[in-house]
Amino acid sequence: MEISNIKNIIDWNNIFILDEFIDNFDSNNYINLSSLSKSIRQKLKSNIFFKISLTGKSISNKYNESIVDDEQLKEVSNYFEYLNNPYKYNEFKDKWEVQLSNNSGLLFLSQLIEEELKGIRKFIRNFSVDRFSDSFYFLCPLTVNLTNLTRLSLKECAFPLLMMLKIGEHLKNLKFLKLYLVNLVGLSKQELSPEDIYLPRNLEEVSFECCDVFNMFSVPNTLSLIHDGLYSEQEELKHLQGFKIPSLKKLTI
Repeated sequence: MEISNIKNIIDWNNIFILDEFIDNFDSNNYINLSSLSKSIRQKLKSNIFFKISLTGKSISNKYNESIVDDEQLKEVSNYFEYLNNPYKYNEFKDKWEVQLSNNSGLLFLSQLIEEELKGIRKFIRNFSVDRFSDSFYFLCPLTVNLTNLTRLSLKECAFPLLMMLKIGEHLKNLKFLKLYLVNLVGLSKQELSPEDIYLPRNLEEVSFECCDVFNMFSVPNTLSLIHDGLYSEQEELKHLQGFKIPSLKKLTI
């Protein structure tokens, strides 16, 4: 009887990760299942971390000034306090001009996010950014470090123009690129030509809506992006016309 019982024991760790089950799960199911055991979590990592979203609101809530004690974290919190309350700028002008002219808080935030992505970066295929305003200009390197991406969506943020034009050097597997209300920031000293463009060879779909290209006279800090950027030179980039995307199937502008 004991031998029979041993043979009939079901290893649920293997049952739960069968394709027949996984194909019908959503992200919440993956997370719940991963809590059952370390082995299940390890096997489901590629499903759990397939899609990652980064929003200004989630960062603002996580590093709320009222719940952080660390001085560097307070710098992060102070920046998002401004981001969420720009209409109060004149009331706290001196404080925020000091804060915004120093990017240390955002550089520290970039380190924190990179550390969180460190163990899951290779599993991420779909990455989206939403409502980071101009601050994402200083966080953008974390995007090109996600080298297995097939889909990238940027919304209401800023991104370096040259990095976007050369995004294929880093994201070689990218198939879908969507930009909405994105400020692409270039430098007046940069002389760009079609030869500077390196887009992913497998890029199939591009959406480029309500985006602007601005030239700054010098490498910006947060303050200059927010205020000087409003008066910087808007660029049409006519000299970049004529490049081809061989695999492109759909273009939305």
